[in-house]
Amino acid sequence: MRIILKIIFFALLCTKIFAQNNLIPNPGFENLVYCHPNDTVKQIANWRATSDIHGGILLPTADSCSNSLGDVSRNYAAAHTGNKFGFIWTYGFVLHDTMDRGYLYTPISRTLNAGKQYYFEMYVRLEDTDSSGSAFSTHATNNQGAKFTKNCFCSNNNFSNGVATASGSHGFENPNIVLNTWTKVAGCFTAVGDENFVTIGNFESDNQTNKQEVVKNAGYIYSNYRVDDVSLYELSVKLPSDTAICIGDSVYVDATLSGVSTVNYDWSDGPTQPKRYLKNAGIYKLKITPEGSCKPIEKQIEIKYLPTRADWTSRDTSFCIGDKFVLRAVKDSAGTKLLWSDDSTNPEITISKSGLYWVRLKNSCIVHTDSIKVKALDCTVKAYIPNAFSPNGDGVNDVFKPFIYAIQPISSYKFDVFDKWGNQVYSTENISDTWDGKFLDHDCNSGTYIWQLKFTVNQAGVDVPFLYSGD
Repeated sequence: MRIILKIIFFALLCTKIFAQNNLIPNPGFENLVYCHPNDTVKQIANWRATSDIHGGILLPTADSCSNSLGDVSRNYAAAHTGNKFGFIWTYGFVLHDTMDRGYLYTPISRTLNAGKQYYFEMYVRLEDTDSSGSAFSTHATNNQGAKFTKNCFCSNNNFSNGVATASGSHGFENPNIVLNTWTKVAGCFTAVGDENFVTIGNFESDNQTNKQEVVKNAGYIYSNYRVDDVSLYELSVKLPSDTAICIGDSVYVDATLSGVSTVNYDWSDGPTQPKRYLKNAGIYKLKITPEGSCKPIEKQIEIKYLPTRADWTSRDTSFCIGDKFVLRAVKDSAGTKLLWSDDSTNPEITISKSGLYWVRLKNSCIVHTDSIKVKALDCTVKAYIPNAFSPNGDGVNDVFKPFIYAIQPISSYKFDVFDKWGNQVYSTENISDTWDGKFLDHDCNSGTYIWQLKFTVNQAGVDVPFLYSGD
């Protein structure tokens, strides 16, 4: 693999490393910190909890954690992965005329970009009973979802009857009721811009939330869910730039879409894998379709071959004296340095006289010199047509034909004669033919006849048309 391809590969590798970052800090709730200097028990880092309980908001300060978040002691039920998880309350019982809801929120690793598509994923499971048999959930619900906002839910103004109402990019909600099996909740959304926080919970009212009873005759309604393995990825794939390679080389492409479990990759030439080597010249189009409600992503890359010789089809060519003639060595000189016999380094040169011209091509494939012989020609063309003839057999002016002067070859020829009523009395495409004044082997009457002459002359590789007429 040549140096240019290695550079492309490492540049792409760096791009993929950046694109693979999960924007959710501490996504599995495994990292622990001391929230206060006097604490003796560590709490889960980054994440905080909000809950509307008994008419008041329990909100930790910006530099603290929340004891109601996560679970470092209940080991009677496994997390989705690791040992820890967070909690949300998706449906609350009425206590002192206030609905009970609980949310998790955390700062996003970087501000989301307006108009960009993002994929969010988390796993949720209904919290049922503890080791003593106490019920933590009497009902299972749907509507486990996420909202993305500029500011955190740190104010009473962001809640109404226990339900978080702050505006932002409302990503999606799970439409299905989730029981006590870890279930993936995932989907795509388009960022409004400036989002810095993600909040997880149920953003719909109780009337808009479906529920299913799992504990009979509990005397109250309560839904508590575990949350684990939260991820947020920008749906972005960057292919290498259009590039030119040597014949036999290839470009490695890794179009893997980070963070999405199920993705379809459809290349225009057939393959369905995100990773491949491109070795043939052409335009490769890729359609990436993530699972769920995500919009397809379409990309393309063009591969060209670096030239190994000049594109001249012939070693000799010509042009007309007085014209300026352009010599271009290659159709696309990207990645190739040129040096002409007149010391020019441009992709093309303009010449005005005969001569032998050469050009040197230098790229990562070859160093090669090609030459071409160019001749300046006299392209003057003249046509002479007599204005009378006498086909009487006396050997003088017995036939009628045009006379053409042209140094270059005549590539096509047609000569027609018509009587005064427009009837064709003679036609030929053979430049050597002559008209003897007959039509259908009979002598035509004396009088005036109309003629038309069409021909083309090949001048410097181009057929130039000429038209003459008279009587």
